[in-house]
Amino acid sequence: MNKSLMIIILISSIFVFQGCVPEVNNDSKVEEKISTSSDEQLLKAALEKDTESIEKWIQEGANINAQDQSGRTAAMIATYNNDLASFQVLIEAEADPSITNRYGGTALIPASEHGYVDVVRELLTQTSVNVNHVNQLGWTALLEAIILNDGNKGQKETIQLLIDHGADVNLSDRDGVSPLIHAKNKGFKEIEEILVQAGAK
Repeated sequence: MNKSLMIIILISSIFVFQGCVPEVNNDSKVEEKISTSSDEQLLKAALEKDTESIEKWIQEGANINAQDQSGRTAAMIATYNNDLASFQVLIEAEADPSITNRYGGTALIPASEHGYVDVVRELLTQTSVNVNHVNQLGWTALLEAIILNDGNKGQKETIQLLIDHGADVNLSDRDGVSPLIHAKNKGFKEIEEILVQAGAK
């Protein structure tokens, strides 16, 4: 009788123990899912220029340097969107501006390409981003600001900002074409003057 009772207790204990193990794993999976979801929500908020939600997801513990499929962080998305308010929140929360996207470019390069003067200024004055970083195309922020835009007022201001913060005006692309030659080829006379005054050859 005692033996039978002991066997029943032993078998019951095994079932109880086995039932507990999956519960621990499930909790772990739920935690991982929540973490991933918060990262995705942070990136979504950046895309939507939703500064309030960005602050919320940072407080919820989202990875501030999480990247989307294009390699963009929330900070980089904010610069693409010319969203200074969101970018400032992200930088204050110690987002890394030196992370590169799928083209090997930092946030400064596309911001300079589009002539987003306020965002470029914020990057250059409030972060340690490398002004002479070269992407996979062989272009710096200065080269992109010349090559990929129309030489408008915003571009001239952007180029001057880059130069004022150490952009190398003689750093050529991978084909050996300098910023000055690119400006001449595009007919950007005023940008040529800015470059020459800064020592471009």
